[in-house]
Amino acid sequence: MLGRRKNGIAMELKSIETVGDFISLSGNSRRLTSILKVKRLIRENYSIIRSNLLNTEDKVAIKEIKYYEKEERAIVTFTDNEKVVFQSYISKDEEIINKFIRWINQKVDKEHSLYVKKILYAEGCSFSEYIKPINSIGKREIFDYYFKSGELLLILYVLRCSKIKSKNIIDMEDCPILDEVKDAFYSTNDVPSFNFSANEVAEKLVKYSVYNIEFLPESKKSITEEEIYHIKCGFEYIYNMIMYNKLELIEVMKVIFKEDILKLSAVITNIYGLNEEDLKRQLYFIDIRFIGVKIARRKVNFCISERKETIDKNYFISIANDLGEHMIKRGIIGVKDFVTSRTWISTTRDGNNQGYSLSPLSSDLMDGSSGVALFFAYLGLVTGKDYYKAIAIEAIQDSINHINNLNNNDDINIGAFKGISGEIYAMWKIYSVTRSNYLEASIENGIRALYILVQKSKDIDITNGLCGVSCVLVSIYKDKDSNKFNDIIMNLIRICMEKITGNMSSKQMALNDVYLNDAIILTLAKLLELTGERSLVKKIKELFSIQRMKYKDIFARWDRRILITLMGRVTLKKINFQDESIDREIQQISKYIINNGFGNSFSCCDDMGIIEVLKHTAAILSDEKLNSSCIKTFNELVKKKIKPTINKEITYANENISLMNGVVGLAYSLIRISSEKFVPKILWLE
Repeated sequence: MLGRRKNGIAMELKSIETVGDFISLSGNSRRLTSILKVKRLIRENYSIIRSNLLNTEDKVAIKEIKYYEKEERAIVTFTDNEKVVFQSYISKDEEIINKFIRWINQKVDKEHSLYVKKILYAEGCSFSEYIKPINSIGKREIFDYYFKSGELLLILYVLRCSKIKSKNIIDMEDCPILDEVKDAFYSTNDVPSFNFSANEVAEKLVKYSVYNIEFLPESKKSITEEEIYHIKCGFEYIYNMIMYNKLELIEVMKVIFKEDILKLSAVITNIYGLNEEDLKRQLYFIDIRFIGVKIARRKVNFCISERKETIDKNYFISIANDLGEHMIKRGIIGVKDFVTSRTWISTTRDGNNQGYSLSPLSSDLMDGSSGVALFFAYLGLVTGKDYYKAIAIEAIQDSINHINNLNNNDDINIGAFKGISGEIYAMWKIYSVTRSNYLEASIENGIRALYILVQKSKDIDITNGLCGVSCVLVSIYKDKDSNKFNDIIMNLIRICMEKITGNMSSKQMALNDVYLNDAIILTLAKLLELTGERSLVKKIKELFSIQRMKYKDIFARWDRRILITLMGRVTLKKINFQDESIDREIQQISKYIINNGFGNSFSCCDDMGIIEVLKHTAAILSDEKLNSSCIKTFNELVKKKIKPTINKEITYANENISLMNGVVGLAYSLIRISSEKFVPKILWLE
């Protein structure tokens, strides 16, 4: 009788004595021959199969054989309805995994040991016990199942079994079992090399991490936080055991992989790489895989103060220093072509903004390594520790490579926070701190590349476009150390200014998003302060007249971009721009931000950014009460949010680590408020 199933063709034989007749009557002679082979091997190995796989002393006979040609596999049912599984090959990978499990089982308590499926071998084929899936029901069975799933994940991680699929995992009541394991290991014929940049090392770490290893069946893909916790407990339990038995395990692996030197090399490298920092990293990866990013929502309201407030500078710097030391441990180092680079793995928001994924840091200022490099440079400045400055240069290497290898025909983001002008800004600031001549050539290359790129850019905003480029160039030009680049920078500033103002029309400005017009106002205010170009006054007034028709729109709902609205007006106030509504609008917008802005997030784009903008506003307005209220609020944020978040990162290494949206930005805010004379305001691109 022939039958079909979705994942392959099954041949079902209910009367094994009639096989010969089928051969002469059917075109399926190859499959039928395979069934005959199954029958012969069972007959020749009957006693050992009965006693080891069927666990019976009674005499039994074959009742049915279902052969699946695609899988090279058969399910054999006997007259007592017990079953065994036949495979027409011996899985070397399964043998390796089982040997590793047996070694682990010798090291752990019996209650934590993993089940090893019984397998017999004959003539290059295998027979194994049939595992019927059973869902965990009781609370204890559920705990054991997920704890042991974590143990299995550790085994697959050490062995780099990146090709295991969900279909290869079967549920037992309290334990996952591997099934149909074939070609489980990531195979490579590459000769081991140590010439990798930090980014290349980080990409490999993610690729072979627990983030990309399947270890749960499809039925268990949706799991609770408690079950994730059990997985992490099991993973950590075996991880720690192996860490303290590395040398013994390496000797075991030398025997297991004696016929495959390349795989042995990869596995031994993995074992040597097991340490406390990697354990934190993998536990964090498990969380990101199943839970995603958790955003703390504990709200700190703006604190009004009637007296002069102070900060504890030494305390703040010590907190930032603790994070700096931790970040060194968490970092990933690479050396390529004799150049040392450094990066970190963190979460990045997916393109549709619906979730997060893991990857090495990009090179941009907002979420990338150039922002982290900037933090290290100024941490080195305020602490006097030169090794932080050296790390800054290693961390900016990805931006150096990016800029030195630009293809001007590519679609390149030129903005300040997500584009190359932000990377140039970071390089310049690091150069100002370190005086490293190594950076000069890349800065010049970047500025010259902008000459071409701004001509093609259609983006106007700060994050991605011409406004961002302009603000960065103004910042560099105003630096007393920029004399070497002043001519080229001023020429480029004028090109940007012409591009921004030349594309402005009353119709276009009326159609613009209100916040895009605010970005233009802020940029023109900075350009006016630098150049004194009177034509900009007319443009700003024109923008104001159109924007104020939509002025109420900015109060419709909270949007962090309202900070740009306030920043533009405060910059104009600073340079004594004549406009009868500016003072009133600064007060209105400040009040709205104070009442609505806090508690959305405490990153540099939200609570920390609000404090920065309001504090600068207080300085321009000479408003001591507002300044003291900012300091009081910041002290509360340190106590309730910043210090706990940094402590959590140091303990678990599970926070986003970017400058604008992560824990690095929190530490940067500590050194910024402690050393305002030396550490620049990032939101202002100071």
